[in-house]
Amino acid sequence: MQKGMYAKLKGTIEKTLALINLGKYGKCEKCGGKIEEARLKANPYATTCVSCANK
Repeated sequence: MQKGMYAKLKGTIEKTLALINLGKYGKCEKCGGKIEEARLKANPYATTCVSCANK
């Protein structure tokens, strides 16, 4: 991986950890609904539900 890719991944991980600490992990950033468990298992860094991601 290149340096820029590591920086982006680090930012994504930090954002996910912040959401966990705030109690907002698993909630869609756009609609506030629940992000499906299967989606989070496939992509633990997901911040939107499937419906909002497809819009």
